[in-house]
Amino acid sequence: MSLAASIRAMVRREILRLLAADAGYSQNHAIIRRALEVSTAQSLTESDVKAHLSWMEDRDLVTTEIVGPYVLAKLTDRGLTVARGEEHVDGVERPRPSELG
Repeated sequence: MSLAASIRAMVRREILRLLAADAGYSQNHAIIRRALEVSTAQSLTESDVKAHLSWMEDRDLVTTEIVGPYVLAKLTDRGLTVARGEEHVDGVERPRPSELG
């Protein structure tokens, strides 16, 4: 796997983790972008985050809805299963053992 593909997979895993940790399993793209900067040290644009969310929606990991200027992402049951490491999707890094539990 190339470095770029590895980083994309890690970012997608982190998006799932962030959504799984939210009480409503949802968050808007701007908050996700800021959280990713802190948790992954990756500088992403809003367009980058929206592209990841679109990719994840195509694989039934999240649903998205436009709410004003924001894209609201909501974790699906399958997305939660992947976030927990119970299912693997190519293009999403598996959670580390220390993240499970």
